[in-house]
Formats: sequence, C-alpha cells, structure tokens
Amino acid sequence: DDKNSTSYQPYRFFDLLTGTMVDCRYRRAYGFFCGRAVVVFENWDYAFIDESFSIVKEFEFLDNHFSEGLIAGITKDGKTGFFDVDGKQVIEIPLRYDGLGIAATYFNGGYALVSMTDDRWRIIDRTGKNVKEISCLYADNFCDGLSRIAVSGDGSHKYRFVRTDGTFLTSLEFDEASSFCNG
Repeated sequence: DDKNSTSYQPYRFFDLLTGTMVDCRYRRAYGFFCGRAVVVFENWDYAFIDESFSIVKEFEFLDNHFSEGLIAGITKDGKTGFFDVDGKQVIEIPLRYDGLGIAATYFNGGYALVSMTDDRWRIIDRTGKNVKEISCLYADNFCDGLSRIAVSGDGSHKYRFVRTDGTFLTSLEFDEASSFCNG
C-alpha cells in the first residue's frame, strides 16, 4: 500500500497454538525470524516485536527480517547499522533508505553487502569490517559464497557474480542471471 493512503487492510497474526487471531493490527507485518517479527504501524513507524507481541525496539526504517541474528535498521535518533534480537546495535555502518527499503542485503555465511551510493557497495563481515568495495547498482544476498550483482548497462542491467572476498567468479557479464543458491 501507498504511504499516502489512509485506507488499508490491516495485517494481523494468527496463533497456531491457540487457534486465535492476535488482537494487534499493523499496516504491514512480516514473519517471525530468530524469535522476532518486523511490524509497520499505521503512521509508518517500524518496530520489531517478540513472540509475546511486545515491542523490542522502534525504528525509522527497518529491513523485513533477521538473518544470522542481525537486522539492518535506521533508528529514530539516526543510528544506522545492524542490530541484534535485543535491539542492541552491533555494527555501526552508514545505511541508505532508497525509497523502497534499506539498501543492504541480509547476512548469509557471515557476509552482507551495504550500499554506500547509487553505484558503490561494500562487502562487510559480521563484525562490520569492510572486506572490499565494489561497483554495482544492485546486489543480492550471498548464497553459497556468491552474490549476483547488477552492473551498468544501456537501458537494461548486466549481471556478474562476486565472491565474499570481493573477487569475481568470472570476467563475463550476463544479460540474464539468477542467484546461486544450493548449487
């Protein structure tokens, strides 16, 4: 739904154990990962909640789920980075909200990619250490040690695959490509 829209169908949670609808209404709600779920309130504020539906921490912007116990977020007081399931900031790193979401991938295999500008991304490890900066327009999550990245093209993207150390699988650029995952 549109941020300017005043009408929306609220999201709710269904408790499978009791067979009842949980009396919480959200503009958006995402599934539970690592015992936490991301919710978006009517005013477009973000938070993540625990399994008792209590708010753990509120945010200005938040990714839609945890991965490897971390989630990318931008707090209301301007802190940016990755946060653990208790709401503690464990990696302080600049993040960008690009109008669609936070421009960062999920952690997979201990690595994630974070957008620094429209065409520069940074590969980081779980400590926040900068592994390597790469030039690309978009990056997918790492899977099996590879990320599909979109590089510049004339009207349409070309794709390459980058490893967690920042080296490329091949020098070839592809017109179409899917992410590597499980082979």
